[in-house]
Amino acid sequence: MLILGCGSSPSSPDEGQTITLTSPANGDTLSGPEVTCQWDAVTGATKYYHQIDSNPSMQSPEQTVSSSPSVTVTPDGPGSWWWRVRASVSGQSSYTPWSEVWVFTL
Repeated sequence: MLILGCGSSPSSPDEGQTITLTSPANGDTLSGPEVTCQWDAVTGATKYYHQIDSNPSMQSPEQTVSSSPSVTVTPDGPGSWWWRVRASVSGQSSYTPWSEVWVFTL
């Protein structure tokens, strides 16, 4: 006889942890060419994955990996740039959910 345990499936290990973007503010117009993107730190985060794209759908973003809650990027020219961040947390097998997507204009 085979007995299987039943119950609720475990939640995602990072469920509930979210990243709050802080700078540049959503909708800001900046002079560039370099932009420092900042967000609130996540407890236990070992790496942050920052993505930036010229398309709001984030279809083909460029990604930068950082160990701190900020990264300086140089977008490929003037226009609108969308960005978001997620984190890898020590001892977890998955990432936090992506942050909101914010936009800035150069």
